[in-house]
Amino acid sequence: MAMKQIFLLVIFILLRCTVNSQGVLFLSPDEQGIGKTGALSTKSWSFFTNPAGIASTNAAYAGIGYFSGFNIKELSSRAAFASVPTSLLTGAAGFTHFGYEHFSIQQYSLAAARQMAPWLRLGIRFNYFIRHQTNSENYGISTLDAGLQINPDPKVSVGFFTVNPARVEWKLPDWNEYQPSGVAAAVAYKPVATLKLELGLLKNSEYPAETSFAIEAPIHKLVTLRGAATTEPLRLGFGGGLEWEYVAFDIGFNHHSTLGFTSSFGLLFNFNSLFQRNSLKQ
Repeated sequence: MAMKQIFLLVIFILLRCTVNSQGVLFLSPDEQGIGKTGALSTKSWSFFTNPAGIASTNAAYAGIGYFSGFNIKELSSRAAFASVPTSLLTGAAGFTHFGYEHFSIQQYSLAAARQMAPWLRLGIRFNYFIRHQTNSENYGISTLDAGLQINPDPKVSVGFFTVNPARVEWKLPDWNEYQPSGVAAAVAYKPVATLKLELGLLKNSEYPAETSFAIEAPIHKLVTLRGAATTEPLRLGFGGGLEWEYVAFDIGFNHHSTLGFTSSFGLLFNFNSLFQRNSLKQ
């Protein structure tokens, strides 16, 4: 049992290096799950990436997701959230749990975003983290994230967000440890309505900058395919999404040259479509 715990701890540290380079605990299945920065996410999953993206949603959503680190269940994360648009702004709340019984981090988040102009969205996210470790007391910290998205042209989109720009620290008994902080930016171009090309840059304060190139295209009115390539080190990702009536399913895979595959998937429920469907039945 001791050897298993040591093995899990070593892999956990390696996984945190991968996850922390993005500054999040849960990798969204439509964006970060395949290696994209998430700066230009416009689905409800942007609650976990660029909070400005939730301002583009015009319906109430709830979602659940699961991230698997290299197919080791002890190194997985679970997430749930809900978002509601109003005339003033779009609000969202969610929860993420990452880790296993001997070491875990829980994240509680609140986000708000607003469409400031037809070409501009702004968003902020407040986070509270609880760190649990066996034979130790729990510790907590609070952080604030922010982001924006710009559409200067119908074919061009630009996104930017920052995670923990204040570089908040964990005050642990024997040392202080920085909560990951970083910035991400991306620009996307649609040469045609059915094809999206994206170039992204992500820089974490503790790691080299990562560059990503991604492509996304619908192959059916209900199905979208996605692919990405990321540097530092070279990683390849692929995934897709399926939308049917009031349910959307997204899945993403990413391959690390040393550690193997990670995967992320999630379900979104569109309550506006669900209520409309039920009212039509009546």
